Amino acid sequence: SNLDRLGGHLKPAVYSRLPDFIAKYGAETAAEYAEFEYKHVDVIAEVIKKENIWCEFEIVRAFDLYLDPEQAIKAKNSIDDLIWTDEDRAEEVSGFRGCVGCFSSRAATPWPYKLFMGILNKAVSQGLNLQTNTLATSITSTPSNGTPTWTATTQRGTISASKIIIATNGYTSALLPEYKNKIVPARGIASHIVLPKGASAPRLPGSYGIRIPGAIDYLNQRPDGSIVVGGARTTFYATDSHWKNIADDSALIEPAAHYFDTYMQRHFTGWEESGAIVESIWTGIMGYNSDALPSVGEVPGRDGCYIAAGFEGHGMPVIWLVMKGISEMVRYGKSTEETAVPSILKTTEERLKSTENRLASKE
Repeated sequence: SNLDRLGGHLKPAVYSRLPDFIAKYGAETAAEYAEFEYKHVDVIAEVIKKENIWCEFEIVRAFDLYLDPEQAIKAKNSIDDLIWTDEDRAEEVSGFRGCVGCFSSRAATPWPYKLFMGILNKAVSQGLNLQTNTLATSITSTPSNGTPTWTATTQRGTISASKIIIATNGYTSALLPEYKNKIVPARGIASHIVLPKGASAPRLPGSYGIRIPGAIDYLNQRPDGSIVVGGARTTFYATDSHWKNIADDSALIEPAAHYFDTYMQRHFTGWEESGAIVESIWTGIMGYNSDALPSVGEVPGRDGCYIAAGFEGHGMPVIWLVMKGISEMVRYGKSTEETAVPSILKTTEERLKSTENRLASKE
């Protein structure tokens, strides 16, 4: 499972994607999508409270830091409803050296594995048949009284149902070949940084999206003072063979293997003499999209087959309400439009046939 590889940053992208979305889809559609993401912090907080799930969930201010002055000016001009800090105080407010401006917005930092294990535990106790470590190798459909019956073939046998949900993210094309060039496996890297026994360092004022030109690192501090930080794209992203179309998360991305060494000492005020060290480092597989958007809804040409995949490493403020919409489609026969899923996420024949490909090789 990729659940134990998530960085734990429930952070709606309430402004960073908006200028592009407004230009491409119009202001109303872009606002609909931003609101959809923004709801996730409160919705998931409510679920955690209602189900009494312990997962180190904390509401925080999330800092988006800019290290390039031109990028900072452009970002500041694109928003009007978040808290912006100019260069004269940006380092002091964020605690990050070299920061020339930053936003802060509302976010949360759960421990994703514990959150979703808590939810799964509730579901299993209500009768869910959960099959872990069970590779699905193919899906097929056969007509039955006018409606298809879907059969999933796995390493442990087959299972059939009238409806099937494909929530396989970067691995989707193995089961749905029509998504082969639409949802691409993309390998990322993250780390866990700890303090030596007896050492201390300041609590950070929030979580972070550290915007380096052409890349972003994401960072949050856990309740025990340790740090989870991921990204490191500046070391490898220009070379496709390090990350693109890679579905194997058993090996590190070699150019990034030491990127997080002394990360806190180099960047954060008060951490210079902390002795913080990388306790563990790992890779995980995300699902990147040719058009930058997840695919959600009934798969074109496959009645009774639904998809929710391609979350771009940004699934935490999207997936919960997407799956609420999918469950309404499956249980009540609703169309995508009849749910709260933003219209731009709907999987369509047009999107599948589109020649748009932002993932085309630039090498």
